Amino acid sequence: MNAAGVTGNAAKLNLTDEVNGYAGIDIQTFGGGLLGTPHSYINLMSSRGSYNSVSNILQNDDLGMLNFYGQTSSGLELAAAIGAIARSNFSGSDVPSDLYFMTNKTEKMRITTEGNVGIGTTTPSVALAVVGSSTFTGTVTANTFYGDGSNLTGITSFST
Repeated sequence: MNAAGVTGNAAKLNLTDEVNGYAGIDIQTFGGGLLGTPHSYINLMSSRGSYNSVSNILQNDDLGMLNFYGQTSSGLELAAAIGAIARSNFSGSDVPSDLYFMTNKTEKMRITTEGNVGIGTTTPSVALAVVGSSTFTGTVTANTFYGDGSNLTGITSFST
């Protein structure tokens, strides 16, 4: 384990294990927590300004990211990430933010502050927006279809 401020390391804390092949942070909780049940958490906290003079997050500020790296012949490369971004300026308890998922350095899915999920789009305006081809197995139930239906196949109509 390297301590804070190690020369040549940008991180404040770096865990390295070259013997066992495992470096990690284990968090284990026993007893009652804030919600009456045991729970553990990691907080990623962001603000503008300085340590002694913080200011509100602004639109498009990154709030935090969990990155997954893999070793390649040219070094460590970002393989996937989960991150959060401010949708608009933060004010009081209003914290509009999106959660996004990346693979191969490209955003693939987003959950907006409104609760909409986008796959293949960063701006879903409905509960589930999928851009690109999709395959569903099983039963798909819908109250309304939009469009001329020219690309729909295998449709069976029934009423309940």
